[in-house]
Order: sequence, then C-alpha cells, then structure tokens
Amino acid sequence: MLRAEGLCKTYCGRDVLRGVTFGVPAGCALAIVGENGSGKSTLLRLLSGMERPDDGHIYYEGRSVLGDRAFLRRHVGYVPQTPLLDDALTVSQQLSLWSCACGCARDAESEALLGIEPLSSCRVRTLSGGEAQRLSIAMALQSKPDILLMDEATNGLDSAFAEALLQYLEAHLARGGVLVWATHRMDEVRRLCTVGLRLKDGQIAL
Repeated sequence: MLRAEGLCKTYCGRDVLRGVTFGVPAGCALAIVGENGSGKSTLLRLLSGMERPDDGHIYYEGRSVLGDRAFLRRHVGYVPQTPLLDDALTVSQQLSLWSCACGCARDAESEALLGIEPLSSCRVRTLSGGEAQRLSIAMALQSKPDILLMDEATNGLDSAFAEALLQYLEAHLARGGVLVWATHRMDEVRRLCTVGLRLKDGQIAL
C-alpha cells in the first residue's frame, strides 16, 4: 500500500503541488494524468525520495519513509521523464553502481527484457534517446521493487520494448505490486490502470 497525505511543494514562490492526498492498494495501478506543468513529474519525484515535500507525508505499508533513502532504493523503482545517468560510465558500470546502491545483485531478467547486453560496454554518453530510456528502466527494475513510479516510461521506446515493458508491468501487478503511471497515453491507462488521478495547477481535479 502506498499512501500520500497532503503533499505540497513550492518552487521559486510558485505552488507546484498543493495538498495532494491519495492511496494505491497492492495489485493496483494509479494513472496520473494532467496537462504539462500540472505537477505530475514533481509528484513522482517526491514519492521516489528524489526531493522532499515542503509539507505532507508519504507512507509505504504504513511506514513513513521521508528521508529513508536505503528503504526507498530497495523497495521503490523510479523512472524519471528524463533519464538520470552518468555520461562517463559504461552501461554495465552504471547498472552495477546502481544495484550496489540498492543493496541487490544485478537483475539479468530485467536487463534481458530491455535488450541491455549488446549495450553493456557502451559509454552512456553515446546512447540514443531510446537506449538511454531502456537503461533508465532497467535501473528501476534492478531491485525487483514492490512499487514502481514511472513518468512517461514508454517515450522513445521501440514498439517491441514498449510492449515487453507493459507485459512486465501487468505481471508486476498480478504479483501484488503497485504502479504509479504518469502518461499522456490513454491506451496505456486503459490497459494498466484501475484508478486515475487528474492534476490541475498542482491540485487533484474533481
């Protein structure tokens, strides 16, 4: 169970999120939809622990996890809208470094799913946009997390990899995992998501 209560975030005097509250039970996918600038990406950054809210709380299985990076890295997989990668590393080094930070072994299943092996010796800076996205997703899946937070995750993916990811997510939900899926693609929402949350100007739109 993932629950957010009263999340607020302000940047440069502008309220980006204002009192956002919701819950997602095990085995369910929540679609986060809204226009550009509505606060979708900010919400996922807060849920992932990449940033702290100015106010509010985040609970996983009833446990408050604000600031608990070790727990979040082990139990939460996050795919940002723009991949957060180290250009100087090889793909293999990037994955090894991240799996070490998560306290887990490299996950061959997710790497095969995303066609990582042929890219292993490539420097991250040489990757195409789609290849970088595949690496970003593989990083999020390394620890086999209970909760996946994905921000426009299929953007830039070839159709075969996009379909493989969607099938993986369906299996993740069938195992009792949680998914928060931010997207503009309504076909993906209809396929994966059981509930939806629309953001407008940083608030839940009724």
